[in-house]
Amino acid sequence: MKLFVCYGTFRFAPRPGGHPCGAAYHALVDAGHRPDVTRSYGFGMMPDVFNQTPGRKEVKRLTGNNWVPVLVTDSGEAIQGSEKIVEWARSHPAGSATAVSGAGAAGAGAGAAGAAGASEAATVSAAGAMSGGPDTSAPGVPAGEAPADGEAGDAAGEAGGATAGDAAGATAGDAGGATAGEGAPPHPPDPGEEPRPAGS
Repeated sequence: MKLFVCYGTFRFAPRPGGHPCGAAYHALVDAGHRPDVTRSYGFGMMPDVFNQTPGRKEVKRLTGNNWVPVLVTDSGEAIQGSEKIVEWARSHPAGSATAVSGAGAAGAGAGAAGAAGASEAATVSAAGAMSGGPDTSAPGVPAGEAPADGEAGDAAGEAGGATAGDAAGATAGDAGGATAGEGAPPHPPDPGEEPRPAGS
């Protein structure tokens, strides 16, 4: 924020209420603010020709007159006059308990939402693994479907044929299909076969 003053931020002045610019400045400081002070010089009641400093010109642009103090808040609002600035400072202390508690509540809400999302994602993942994941017991058979008679033996035969040769694969497929159809375990793979990873 920026505070436009006349010649300084001293408190004393030979007038009731003291120095307006000093009163505005110290009210802001007492509320925890650190305004950027611009000394405008000049004199508000004088014509514009006597108020040609950059500070007075900016005050005129913001308010339509040359009087200071003028506070420009962080949001761009221009507040003119010491009484209004003092009132604003008292009602807008820096780092107020309301602002801190509001930020803490927002952070707690975001944390709870994140935890709920993670829990839901874990539940969905577990459900997918139980109902829709790949069946590693028989390659090529979707989860939840039992292989038909002979299919387990054919699959084992095809796996053996991929590593041991076409002739060995055909023999393993026939033997595995016959035995699996009667309830016997499929033909074991060739000893030289490398294990296949689950899935594709």
